[in-house]
Amino acid sequence: DENILKLQLKPLGTGIYPARLTLTSPYDVRVVDVEVTAQSMGQTAVLEMECPARQQVLQEVALVNTTDAPFSATATLTGKGYSGPRDVSVPAKGNGAYPWTFCPPGSGTYTGTLELNIAATGERNVYNLVGKGGEPLAEGHLVIDCQARSAVTKRLQVPNITGALPLVYNVYADLEILSGPATHSCTSTNRGDTYKLSITPLRSGNSWGSVSFVTEDGQYCWYSVEVKASEPPDMGTIQVSCPVRQAVSIKVTLTNPTDKPLLLRSQYSTPSLVGPPTLVAPSKEPCLFECFYAPLLLRKEEGVLRLISDEVRLPKHPSAAAVSGPGPFQLPLSLSCLSNLDRD
Repeated sequence: DENILKLQLKPLGTGIYPARLTLTSPYDVRVVDVEVTAQSMGQTAVLEMECPARQQVLQEVALVNTTDAPFSATATLTGKGYSGPRDVSVPAKGNGAYPWTFCPPGSGTYTGTLELNIAATGERNVYNLVGKGGEPLAEGHLVIDCQARSAVTKRLQVPNITGALPLVYNVYADLEILSGPATHSCTSTNRGDTYKLSITPLRSGNSWGSVSFVTEDGQYCWYSVEVKASEPPDMGTIQVSCPVRQAVSIKVTLTNPTDKPLLLRSQYSTPSLVGPPTLVAPSKEPCLFECFYAPLLLRKEEGVLRLISDEVRLPKHPSAAAVSGPGPFQLPLSLSCLSNLDRD
């Protein structure tokens, strides 16, 4: 058609391109203002994120405004664990970003969709979201300083991780020295209830473990526990008195606190203490251990008897000994000598 003028536009990007077209002839001049809006056909992409359960990670989607006027991007965000603002503004000839967060309520994979619509340019971008929730981090690290064979009680703040009521946890511990109620109930959705944990180390040394609170559907929260147990107190001093080169019996009564027979190794701090190298203590019953004090030298000395197990550290038994001189005894000798009468 002779009355139609075709224009060709090659935009460098999305936006609004104003122009003025001047048409001249020997008989007339005409001016036409033209405004062209270049818009993207939109894009579809997949965004993947990963973080521990009940933790939060932030991601931003970049936005570029090449126009001479600010525009607003409207967001539609769906999917469990995803959140973000309803809209975001980008200045003219500037850059911006749409921030969204992923907070998985538990372990597993969570899918969602983010749709950004820019009314000024007609642009529509769709992002498919794939979030992976890993194993939850510990709610805290509990360090307990105590003495072996002495009970200590600590209170743990247990959160309501589902927000539902009633919520009942099953409680599990991976150390035998940790004990408490087998279940724990949450009475509030916005604050944690306290759980009473008992710690009774059977031997000295450091132990590491955990306490877990598990819901019926497998979600859980947990605490890491470090127990630093010092040596148990001495059971007292045993006074022993014995003549040199003789022996006196020392008897000690002890109880095995475990649910199975316990093999104990005896350790003597001085050569004057002698006795059996081992003892098998029955479960939950008192038993008698007997050793002997047999001094070879005339002196006062102190010694320690230790009964050692790989599972339980029993208290040590100090002893103080006084050694008296030996009594008279007959030597197997026959002696003879010359008298004055024999010399005459």
